[in-house]
Amino acid sequence: FNRLLVDASKVKLPYLYFLPDVSKENEISLVPYITSKHSPTWRIGKYLNELLRPFVDKNLSTTTFRDELDFMRKLNDYVYVERHLQPTTLFCSIRISNYYTLDVHKSMIDTVGYFLEDNLVTNKLEQVTIQTIKNLLHIFLYNNVFYYKDQIYTLTKGSPNTMPLSDTLSNIFLFTWQNKILKEIKSKNEFFRRYKDQVFFTWNNGNEEELGSFLQTIRDKNPNVQFQKLIGTNVPFLNAFVENQNGELFA
Repeated sequence: FNRLLVDASKVKLPYLYFLPDVSKENEISLVPYITSKHSPTWRIGKYLNELLRPFVDKNLSTTTFRDELDFMRKLNDYVYVERHLQPTTLFCSIRISNYYTLDVHKSMIDTVGYFLEDNLVTNKLEQVTIQTIKNLLHIFLYNNVFYYKDQIYTLTKGSPNTMPLSDTLSNIFLFTWQNKILKEIKSKNEFFRRYKDQVFFTWNNGNEEELGSFLQTIRDKNPNVQFQKLIGTNVPFLNAFVENQNGELFA
């Protein structure tokens, strides 16, 4: 645990800044960032991420994409190898808008604990007990502070988007959330994958209205996960645009 020791003389108080987001066509917005390197929680966050990330990535590999190329490769397999695309198949893309602030700290810690209990053979991950991991997460999450305009603030939800651990925690949380969708579509030869804050899946279980109603139920039962959805025979996803033309895939 020497890796967790902090040199107080090198600690810097994180600050909030903004950068423009130009990823959306005809729209520019500001994205908040919090500096994280040399913060009081930097080393503990780095340690936890190095401990959790390989295990999490392995367990989530069947429901995630690595990148846009991986998305296209897997979608092509679904269409041309498994031959599940129908003329009436709908596409749905979802963007999680609060990816780094999904829930209060206690719920996040509990979710990580349940995930580890469900997927570990014992109560340890590389000789570190689940309870120890939860204790370290408590220290990490409850001590993320930053300053902005001469005021000091504490994060009550999520953690800095500049810390790799924040992605790992969000992936665990969304893995639990997305199972509510998977439970509905798993037995129907549907395609489902996620890349960070973006979800893509196919729907052969009804029309657009029925899919919209299903997703509204998901939203109502899980209001902490905020998302926007696009449904149709053609939707954008990552930097691609995919279309179902009478059972033929165009991208």
